[in-house]
Amino acid sequence: VARRSADCAGLPVAGCCVVALNGAVAATPVGAWFCMRIRRVLLDRGHRGATRIAISELPIEAPVPDTLIRAPERIWAFGRGAVRGPDGFTHPLPCAEFDSVREGDDLGVLVSKGRGGIAVFRRRPREALAQVAPGHEGWICILHCAAELDATAPVYALLELAGRPMEVELLARERPPQGLAREPDWPPKQPLLPQAPLDPTALPEPIETAE
Repeated sequence: VARRSADCAGLPVAGCCVVALNGAVAATPVGAWFCMRIRRVLLDRGHRGATRIAISELPIEAPVPDTLIRAPERIWAFGRGAVRGPDGFTHPLPCAEFDSVREGDDLGVLVSKGRGGIAVFRRRPREALAQVAPGHEGWICILHCAAELDATAPVYALLELAGRPMEVELLARERPPQGLAREPDWPPKQPLLPQAPLDPTALPEPIETAE
């Protein structure tokens, strides 16, 4: 079980809330996989922190970083609608948002074999799921990043509990879903084009009208 420190109570943005999984992420026939259950959620709508999940190709060394906004080298970090890759640049990724979860929800992370993609799954509580889709495992892929990691090498995970989830429980015996069923969200299908900075002194061009 990982929980946010009581020292962060009442702060609009929690700090020093990064935890690392113990050792490499467990290997399964479909890839490296771990999942967790959300046990407590902060109800304060004024809280401005964010939950972030990161996958590293290198073992995590102590001390862990204070935040995953400035992620260590060779790491993929997701959260607050953004992705940060090993190149150190941050890009918008709206589906990388994990603060809408509720108590009892499960989040799972899979680094798939073969292509080495990173996928994040969400599952509702079993009792709620049974009413919607009886007999269904319930895992829904909410994020798919074509990271192209070395699927034969171990990977390591970090979690930043600075958002609404305050306490999570690792579910060691849960099996991963058998497929992603989602096209990659990153990289985008269209290449990102550099944008020139806006000139606040520039005037809009006149609109020509036909007489």
